[in-house]
Amino acid sequence: MVKNLAIIDTYLKSYPHYSEFLAIVKDVFMLRQKTAPWHKENIFSLETAAAVERLSEGKSLVDISRDTFNPVLPRQYFLDLLKITKQPPAEDLRDKLLTGELNYETLVRESSTAYRATHITGEEDDEVYDLLDFLLQESMHPFFALLSEEFKGLVANSEWSRGRCPVCGRETALSFLSSEEEGRRYLFCSQCGLEWPVKRLKCPFCGNEEQKQLGFFTVGDDEKYRVDFCHQCKKYIKTIDTRKISGEVDLEVENLITLHLDILARQEGYF
Repeated sequence: MVKNLAIIDTYLKSYPHYSEFLAIVKDVFMLRQKTAPWHKENIFSLETAAAVERLSEGKSLVDISRDTFNPVLPRQYFLDLLKITKQPPAEDLRDKLLTGELNYETLVRESSTAYRATHITGEEDDEVYDLLDFLLQESMHPFFALLSEEFKGLVANSEWSRGRCPVCGRETALSFLSSEEEGRRYLFCSQCGLEWPVKRLKCPFCGNEEQKQLGFFTVGDDEKYRVDFCHQCKKYIKTIDTRKISGEVDLEVENLITLHLDILARQEGYF
């Protein structure tokens, strides 16, 4: 969670081309803090023994595409989130959820398997897609974060090193080099906020360690950000070198303001 909303204002000044989107992000995080008291309910049924077994089998603690969860609180949160943006597709989506034409739980389950929000809105507007997908993901964030906090010790002991989150199962889009541990590499999950260490010179998705099959690129002279890619599996991940950033870093926001790197990576044939 964003620890200090003032950080958003810093990002707004540094990245004016993202001003409209970041203003919405700030409103979202303000709503998250305002509604935090009723985010304390565990909506998942997961016992410690089952968690240990799932991790030992290489499975995430929750498979949102099939596992049971109580959708009441996240659904209400999503309805409140949809009020933040005045875009017609968001208002239309909210109306359809309220009338029962669309089912929130179904949207969440399908979003976990690359379900595009354009299927919800009927439009091919990437900006609308990104925003609605972000809000849908945010609606589950506090509840996954609660699960992440509860089982983070168990996850650490499992020495999980895969490119998808051991808690929520979402494939990570961001890694960072720690400024406190001589550049040790961590993966970050934007869905639940979990961070876990991985080998620096290894593809987190296919496990490839052949250096000739691994590479990265930066944009211009900005060495704070880079895109690491693997020729073997054709996947990529954005990486932030926090040693080159002065001041506080918020990984949730960093993931959002580096969307241009996602676009460039996909243009190069990585996914």
